Amino acid sequence: MNRWIVVGIAALAAAATVAAEWQRHPGAILAAGLGLLALTTGLAARRRWLVRRDTAARALVFGAASSALLALAAAADTWELHQLAVNWPSRREAAIAAASGHLEGELRWAAARSDALAESALPLLDSSAQAAFAGLARLLDGDGPTMAVALFDGAGRRHAWAGPHRAAIGPDGPALEAFTTGFYVWLVARRQTSAGVAVATLLLYRRAAVPQIGTALADRFAAATGVGLRLLASGEAPPGPDVFDYLSPSGDTLFAVVTVPPEQAAARNERLSAARVRSLLLA
Repeated sequence: MNRWIVVGIAALAAAATVAAEWQRHPGAILAAGLGLLALTTGLAARRRWLVRRDTAARALVFGAASSALLALAAAADTWELHQLAVNWPSRREAAIAAASGHLEGELRWAAARSDALAESALPLLDSSAQAAFAGLARLLDGDGPTMAVALFDGAGRRHAWAGPHRAAIGPDGPALEAFTTGFYVWLVARRQTSAGVAVATLLLYRRAAVPQIGTALADRFAAATGVGLRLLASGEAPPGPDVFDYLSPSGDTLFAVVTVPPEQAAARNERLSAARVRSLLLA
């Protein structure tokens, strides 16, 4: 067997061992060791390729590429874990700032989505109850936060509805409002014609003690950004840099939003778990 094949196989075996150790105790020395072993494997693959371009040479090239990716991933993850340990205050503020910008877009989308649902439901007021029920169900098809819609006739009686209705939200009220209960915060949009009123609701937030049925906008936001949300009635939130009011188009305060960044240990554990998965896939 060509000596470069032996060198390459030995370097790959050593890289697997070092990667396993890095998963248990991630650190700069082990990440540097992975980099040196990747260079060794690359050198062995190049030398073998120059001598003979056979199956062994191709295997070494593939192994060298995998080893290089593993070393780069370990270096990036080691740096990120170090930054989370020594620069947590700045990382926390950066996470809040990035999440706040994302949150504004999410709330605008929620208002537009609720308004569009109410607008789309209005024509069904002229349909029979059976046809209206079927039509409303079709309007709720799709992914995203949990939504519901109801139609009320001119006398304020329910004509048809679809989706979960966990709060008694009626036809009377502003075009856009937040409806807060002890467990939920709903965004409510209303549209009216001479035939009646369409009321669309979108689940913004639910308290932690509430069973997780459906999806709140806050749940989706936390999964996308790593930053949690608490939504409170206007005036209930304590003052602070992580708190802001959400205003309706007319300028009324609908609710207060409190951003809840992850704890340092939780952020580190999340990053470490993702790093371990990457290491296992590349090792």
